[in-house]
Amino acid sequence: MRYWDEGWKDIIFSYLDKIIGQGFSGVYLDKVDEFEYWSNPNNNEGFHLSEEEAARRMIDFIMDIASYCRSKSGDSFYIIPQNGERLINSDSSLLNIISGWAAEDLFYDGVDPIPPSIIRERTRYLDAVHAAGKPVFSVDYVDDGSGYSGDNKERIDDYYEKALDKEYIPYVARSDRELDELNVIGGVQPLEARSPR
Repeated sequence: MRYWDEGWKDIIFSYLDKIIGQGFSGVYLDKVDEFEYWSNPNNNEGFHLSEEEAARRMIDFIMDIASYCRSKSGDSFYIIPQNGERLINSDSSLLNIISGWAAEDLFYDGVDPIPPSIIRERTRYLDAVHAAGKPVFSVDYVDDGSGYSGDNKERIDDYYEKALDKEYIPYVARSDRELDELNVIGGVQPLEARSPR
């Protein structure tokens, strides 16, 4: 999707009208990391932008969405982008617009740990969101569905500990990435049910 095209924006804004009309109080913007695809000269489109231009166009799109929604629903309308956290470094005014940020696969890639160097690279941007007093939501697909025991328990607990140590809000999703049900883990998730550390 060429997210900067006016035709695409018109489609998105028509969906936003439906979302606002149904009384929702915010939107969760997945795929804001598409700017990375459009700045890659090896993408499948035969066309690419500089990384700076691709990032600028995505930031403008997020700001347009925020402005559009808040003009119709009030300044308290939530804007939560997911992934693409490097955008925060490109424009500090983005921190004033967003309500928080979400990140997938931050500590684990499925059931495999992410290398610490990659975690540090990503969390330095997310920490800026947290330092601005806004929540950071983390979704890692670490639950293999085998129950809260053995290696699965160890991995879930490790993910939770890492996220909570950063003061992020964790969500343990199933490793099949279906996201077709709320993943309830007794005594762990929802977060309120987790025993004090």
